[in-house]
Amino acid sequence: MKKTVSNSELLAQMWGGDDFPDFERSYSVDAPRAASREDGPQLLLTVEQAKRALGIGRSHLYKVLARGELKSVKIGGSRRIPAVALDRYIEEMMEDAEAI
Repeated sequence: MKKTVSNSELLAQMWGGDDFPDFERSYSVDAPRAASREDGPQLLLTVEQAKRALGIGRSHLYKVLARGELKSVKIGGSRRIPAVALDRYIEEMMEDAEAI
């Protein structure tokens, strides 16, 4: 019978110590929220925030970005979607729906 080892136990074994933090219990990370900045609305959204705002899945959002239907910027290795780009994208979808 195989013994199941948690990620924290495995990391502690790899790093050679019991004082390695138990990430599964010590840290909880919530998905980022599109909170307002102190001096105004958030200008750039993460992919997670944008997909939630649009109500679509992550892979669908990346397809929309790849087709150029929604503009984004790279900051270092991170992809960010300008809030105004979301507004434009929604307006374009509404115009397309009206044209049908």
